[in-house]
Amino acid sequence: MAKPNGELTGTFTSCIQKCAERSGCVLVDYIADQGTCYLKSSVGAKISGSKGVWGAQVKKSTAAATTQTKSTTSSSSSGGNKRGVAYNDGSLASLYKTSNSKVSWGYNWIQWEDDAFKSSGFPFFPMLHDTGADRTASWVSDAKKTGATHALSFNEPDQCGGGGTCMTDPVSTAGDHKEWFKDLEGGSMKIVAPAVTNGPAPMGLDYLKKFLSACEKLTCQIDVVAIHWYSPPVFKDFKSHVEAAYEAGGGRPVWITEFAPSGSTDEKVAFLKEVLPWLDAQDYVEKYAYHWTNEGSDLVQSSALTSIGSVYSTY
Repeated sequence: MAKPNGELTGTFTSCIQKCAERSGCVLVDYIADQGTCYLKSSVGAKISGSKGVWGAQVKKSTAAATTQTKSTTSSSSSGGNKRGVAYNDGSLASLYKTSNSKVSWGYNWIQWEDDAFKSSGFPFFPMLHDTGADRTASWVSDAKKTGATHALSFNEPDQCGGGGTCMTDPVSTAGDHKEWFKDLEGGSMKIVAPAVTNGPAPMGLDYLKKFLSACEKLTCQIDVVAIHWYSPPVFKDFKSHVEAAYEAGGGRPVWITEFAPSGSTDEKVAFLKEVLPWLDAQDYVEKYAYHWTNEGSDLVQSSALTSIGSVYSTY
């Protein structure tokens, strides 16, 4: 997109906010080591030459709703074991080890659990982030070694920005998934589908449906679907998207492995106070994780939970 694209600076969430406000923007690339924000009107190649590139698909506010009929009331509103830690620095998981915290699990976009996170005592779920040889070579043994109940497939294969794995053909992705998960099928671990963005077709839920259709032909075992969500802090839009994901997944349980609203701190706190009780009350929503637990993020500043982090932990 035209200037000031590439000249914007600030936080990851402010980058998302700028995209939400800018006509035609559907994707952001945020270069963490430079604090630079790129607004994109389409999905393109990955940005090279920089470390710590994050990407997010931004869906504009919509009043769309789903007509799916489902069971939405859980037996408990406490959150159970739903709320998780999406992290890179495992030592920060200890911030959630309080008597009233509802955080109970974690993942780090890879298959290796670090010692710092292990010391928290939270269950860890491994992810095969992509098909790189360094990951696939030991994937099955690494996944089993964790003793986890679930194994997660690829991260954002439907987009090529930061964090996405740029596997844009869902049929080919189904083949790759089958190749690397077939040795886990029929075992003790449940298998989670690749986590897709909330971007417009052919991304997002459209991609998920095509992946599942292709996977069915390959007799893949898919027990859970996973989604990401980045948008303005509008509860009805979030709710509609999660409901649509449940429908797209054919009634499978839903994991929201990344989500974060744009907006001010007060807006984010208010959003969470609406969203968290609703998520905890949905039987079909099994897990969710705010993006992300890292120093300088929405959740953590100066090695302590922020007001947003405290609400996420305990509300």
